[in-house]
Amino acid sequence: AAQAGLSLIGADGNARSSDPTQAAEELALAAERLLMTNTANMRAIQLAPLKENVGRVSRNIGAVSSDVTTLNSRVDKLAPEVTTLNQRIDKLLPGARDKLERWTRRNAVFFAAAAIFRSPKAASAKLNQLSGTLKDTNLLLRIIGYTDAKGTQVSNAPLALARAKKVRNELIARGVPAQQLTVVGRIHGPDLGAKSGDNSVNRRVEFEIGFDGERAAGR
Repeated sequence: AAQAGLSLIGADGNARSSDPTQAAEELALAAERLLMTNTANMRAIQLAPLKENVGRVSRNIGAVSSDVTTLNSRVDKLAPEVTTLNQRIDKLLPGARDKLERWTRRNAVFFAAAAIFRSPKAASAKLNQLSGTLKDTNLLLRIIGYTDAKGTQVSNAPLALARAKKVRNELIARGVPAQQLTVVGRIHGPDLGAKSGDNSVNRRVEFEIGFDGERAAGR
């Protein structure tokens, strides 16, 4: 009888059902709502620092973006000055033809017996320099082989040409186009010294820049 007369008062002050079963359901529903509210509050508390960090990162990205924009603007303003500076440097530096002419006047490749380099290491270093300089141009290079006084014209003529071809092949192996190279053998060229033999400076290959319109011999 006491249970039948039981009256439940809700949080809003209104009377709830006096039916124990219905009252229990209402209590369970209220507890569930309270749990959901607490869960939402906990999630909000947990997400607050994360949202703050995201906001801080966004502000940093904005600052960096602004710095990049400023830097690009400065680079754009400096571009004409850089171009002018490069033009001045180009005027001060020798042109490719001048570099090649200076190199050919000061260098030769020397031979021992037959078409064997006197010093393979020294010859390789010189040909590396020459190939790098020559590839910067479209000039024709005349490669001239010489012999010393030892031997006859019959034997020295092909020997002088063989030395020139040896150098040409080395340059081609280093990437110089074959059409930029022509070979000549000379047995009556100027001697650099009176000595003959493997250490003679007359056993050499010299270089000259070809004339405009001169066709590569292709030999």
